[in-house]
Amino acid sequence: MAHVLSMDVDVEYPDIYGVISDLPSYKMCAQISRFLRLELVHEDALLNTPPPITEIVAGEMITYEKFIWADAEAEAFFYLINNQVEVVGASPVPEENTLFQEEETHKNTHFLLPEWKQVSYLIHTEGLENMIEIEQLKDVRGIRFVMKQAINRFKNYSKLL
Repeated sequence: MAHVLSMDVDVEYPDIYGVISDLPSYKMCAQISRFLRLELVHEDALLNTPPPITEIVAGEMITYEKFIWADAEAEAFFYLINNQVEVVGASPVPEENTLFQEEETHKNTHFLLPEWKQVSYLIHTEGLENMIEIEQLKDVRGIRFVMKQAINRFKNYSKLL
């Protein structure tokens, strides 16, 4: 008789917050920094940051902009990440090409978490769960709505960890 060992590993995934807003990323960063009294910095300005969040679509690399606050000693991190990136591309050139013909352009919007297409920004925190209540961000001018979901509910969640 064979014995089968079954182990259910209980993995607790962190929560991710979705922010709906029309603010551009630099204003969103400034508003959240002021409200939470954190100094969010663009990932390009930091020396030791996690790799950027990228995706290759139709042969083009798309990078999702990220702002970070980190306290390495306390192992606390705050990430503000764009969920939407607009890519402007040229339409295929028609066969009847003339010297003064204008090239048509089109915009494609790509989403880091396509399940949340209405969400403009994502907030991911580590070590701040008891210090900051992200839901209070709904009181920030320019933010229309804040929602919360377990990160493992999304197809691309591994890009955020």
